[in-house]
Amino acid sequence: MSSVRVHPEVLSALAEQRPVVGLESAVITHGLPKEPRPELLEQLGDPFAAKSHLPVHLALAEVMEESVREGGAIPATTAVIEGELVVGLTEAERHDLAHHPSAIKAAPHRLSTMIATKATGGTTVGGALTLLHRGHRDLKVLATGGIGGVHRGWTNRPDISADLTVLSRTPLMCVCAGAKIVLDAVATFEALETLGIPVLGCGCSSFPRFHAPGDGTLPVHCCTPQDAARVAQVQWKVGTGGILITQAPPEPWALELETLETVTQQSVASVTASGPDATPALPGALDQASSGQALLANLALLRHNAVLASILAAEHLQPLHHDL
Repeated sequence: MSSVRVHPEVLSALAEQRPVVGLESAVITHGLPKEPRPELLEQLGDPFAAKSHLPVHLALAEVMEESVREGGAIPATTAVIEGELVVGLTEAERHDLAHHPSAIKAAPHRLSTMIATKATGGTTVGGALTLLHRGHRDLKVLATGGIGGVHRGWTNRPDISADLTVLSRTPLMCVCAGAKIVLDAVATFEALETLGIPVLGCGCSSFPRFHAPGDGTLPVHCCTPQDAARVAQVQWKVGTGGILITQAPPEPWALELETLETVTQQSVASVTASGPDATPALPGALDQASSGQALLANLALLRHNAVLASILAAEHLQPLHHDL
């Protein structure tokens, strides 16, 4: 596979042992409204309110990078730009990606084809993990909203995201609010265990349900960010795979799980697309079914996860006091 272009600022930070946080970009190209929604962004307050004039997907892209910087780390948004694997976008590249008329969802199985055809696209979690790991061995943290997993109805039509298999073999911490709500949370949780991926909860003891906190049925090891970083360091001394770091969506934007499940079922039923085309169509259906509350929660948790990822990236640089 082609080499990865890493932004000079990212390389400089790594050389100086300063924290770096990787970011995926499918949320920009496929996961959010591409028109301004000032009435919603203003509800969230700054930094979103200050960008309420922008299309939602571009506002989120800027907020994620700014939040990482406010946390003391350097952002490294990943993407495929005209067939080139990129870690750390320029402002112009981020803007062009957000407005690209035919951006592809850059999942791992598409990367080679995208390189060969000089395509442009936003990275999924699996795609971002691949680019970060190939880009530099010291890139160890990725922030996202929710990880992909086992889709509902998998017993009739097996559909399991490559995010899980890539994370199982890639030594990074992936920070998220659990699995995307349109997935089968129980089956995804079991798949994480089967693949040997440790699941930790920063400030939570139950696997979050993306827009909602967990209900206690899927327990995770609750720990501080400092402890999570130590676990990751030990994991990479005894093995090679990644770690899933979860946290519940922030109040007051989190939804009640029962309410969320109701609007999710309505949304799934309303989407006529199937296969890979169904996932990008669901956020819009959720937004409509929840009167914008799911979108508010999504934006809030994305920023929340970027902040936590910055803390983890800094903690990971601290020496490990274990004799392994």
